[in-house]
Amino acid sequence: MIVIASIASNFATAVGVLGGMIAVVGFVAHAGPVLSGAPERKIREATVIGGVVGLSLGAAVIVLSAFVSRIIE
Repeated sequence: MIVIASIASNFATAVGVLGGMIAVVGFVAHAGPVLSGAPERKIREATVIGGVVGLSLGAAVIVLSAFVSRIIE
């Protein structure tokens, strides 16, 4: 039972990190075009690109965290 709880906890943490990175980087990426008065299409493109970059950064953080955790143990 403890192993399942540990896996569930790690999964929840990974989902939270990915969701947070997508939201934050997507928001930061679209802030510039919004403030400069860009058309809606450019704002959406910037948001999507920011979300993809956030997903990539979040995945890298998760992989590096798992790698370091494995080395330390």
